[in-house]
Amino acid sequence: VIGFASQQVIGQALAGLFVLLSRPFTIKDHVGVQGEDGTVEEITTLFTYIKKADNTMAILPNNMVMGSKVYLYPKQQTQGAQQGQK
Repeated sequence: VIGFASQQVIGQALAGLFVLLSRPFTIKDHVGVQGEDGTVEEITTLFTYIKKADNTMAILPNNMVMGSKVYLYPKQQTQGAQQGQK
């Protein structure tokens, strides 16, 4: 059980390093990940923090981020325009 848990954390940390090094998105980018649309507030080795339009924070594990589609919205695009494209 402990080995499995540590394997998950190590996998998540490696995904986080990949996100940090490859930079598919950066802080303040408007993104859509796993159904969560918002602004990237922080990227750590374990989690990516996305602030949604209603000011809630979506905290996504980086292994989930790396295993899913990431939508990058143009910086000048408004929140209403993002929702219209779904």
